[in-house]
Amino acid sequence: MTSLPKELIELNLTKNNIWLFLSLIFFNLLPKSGDPYIQRFLMTKSSRQLARCMNSLALIDFAFTMIIMIIMIISFVDFLLEPKTPT
Repeated sequence: MTSLPKELIELNLTKNNIWLFLSLIFFNLLPKSGDPYIQRFLMTKSSRQLARCMNSLALIDFAFTMIIMIIMIISFVDFLLEPKTPT
């Protein structure tokens, strides 16, 4: 920790950055989160850049999740509507 800059070690919670801190906690609670999210938080130069990055990642993640769910629903409905042949 001695090699980190002082502003990255201190936790200054203000009205402006409390949501940023809560989103970090939320992402750490998700099973797929981990080091890449922490790295993004440490590498950004401003909170605006970080918010833009996280918003774009959220949109991409949401889009992929919706595509997978649509494919799953289509295949499930197709399975249910498939005529059953007696064996």
